[in-house]
Amino acid sequence: MSNEFPCTSCGLCCKNLKSMYEDTGNSMIAFLVSKFPHKILDDGSCEMLKDNQCSVYNDRPIICNVRLGAKVMGIDQADWYHIVAQGCNKMIAEAGLDPKYLVPLEK
Repeated sequence: MSNEFPCTSCGLCCKNLKSMYEDTGNSMIAFLVSKFPHKILDDGSCEMLKDNQCSVYNDRPIICNVRLGAKVMGIDQADWYHIVAQGCNKMIAEAGLDPKYLVPLEK
């Protein structure tokens, strides 16, 4: 398994922050969300999303960094990537995006 999450750059996680993080049921994720340093716009997107790209990618918050998220959550990286990929693919399907954006479910 790669050290990097196989993101397909659909941008949905950055466009749907409000709905993604409203009620996670996980106290660690809720804490990280509470520390989100950027403004969430009225449409639910992150203010740092520019032309479907994160303008602060190299200095993004922990909640936006899947690899660091696994460490913070104390979850095996492969297991966490699988969980996140499932969430990504659900959002992609619900949004009706081209299947090319589906994240490979490696485990």
